[in-house]
Amino acid sequence: MRWRQPRAQTLLFAELRGIVFEEFARRLRAQVEHRVTTGNGGQVTYTYAYRERFFSGRLGFQIVENRFGASYSSPTLRLGNTGLDFSYRIAADYLDALGQLGNIDTDPALALARTTERIQLARLQLGATLTRSFPLWRPSKTTSDPPPRFSALPIEQGIWLNTGVSSSQSFYSDGRAQSYTAGSIGLDAVLGAFVADTFDYTSLRVTYSNGFLAGASPFLFDRITTREQLVLGFLQQLYGPLRVGAETTLDLQSGQQVDLTYRLGYDRRTYGLSLHYNPVRQSGALELRVEGLNWDPSPPQPSSATGSSLNGP
Repeated sequence: MRWRQPRAQTLLFAELRGIVFEEFARRLRAQVEHRVTTGNGGQVTYTYAYRERFFSGRLGFQIVENRFGASYSSPTLRLGNTGLDFSYRIAADYLDALGQLGNIDTDPALALARTTERIQLARLQLGATLTRSFPLWRPSKTTSDPPPRFSALPIEQGIWLNTGVSSSQSFYSDGRAQSYTAGSIGLDAVLGAFVADTFDYTSLRVTYSNGFLAGASPFLFDRITTREQLVLGFLQQLYGPLRVGAETTLDLQSGQQVDLTYRLGYDRRTYGLSLHYNPVRQSGALELRVEGLNWDPSPPQPSSATGSSLNGP
């Protein structure tokens, strides 16, 4: 449920997983979120969440019983003529969730084997990201290029080298801290105009990231356990508007698969259906896209971005 004003919107979410009165509190999940857009394009968000669920990589799903918080997310800032994009986020939360006191194990197997208990702490979190994309190849455009057939806008083809540095610093009211700074490098490729009947669209993604981790969160839900990752993804047209794809995240230190999402999509210029399934998270989603009805005044996303998206639910 959503209420929208010119610069603010309030979102309500509630989920009840079956009606069993003795377990009502455990089966209920709810969240209220109020977002305010600032004059420079940033966003201030106030949140209360009850039994919020987080996917914590090798630690699996974790439940935060209660979360009160406020955050500010900056717009993406272009730094002069450097081609660098910078963004940052500041958040303060009061958290009630499962955690561990005393010595903390960063190894997931040892962490899950230790006794956990509900703890209540405040957290201050600071994050920043610096990225730059280098186009390696783009096809030349001509007036004879065919018009869009299966997408609302023409597909932006090319190969890009993407680089980035990100940092996340978390400070907890018990004196603990968790710091993670990582660099990433990857290739994104979009080949084909998605116009012909068969194999006229291929999207590929390869991203490697590695970083430095210091300290560990007393909570399980935001504890970083995967320092070195490799993300592989593809999305391929089979016939007409039908595309299939998958994306996986690998922990290179342990050799384990951290995440996996399958995607099946059916796209037309004015509408589309997309089915996602994630066997690791045991979740799925069915999405419907409708163009041009103005239900949401938010500006439309470029077709190149939506066309190459491989994110799961």
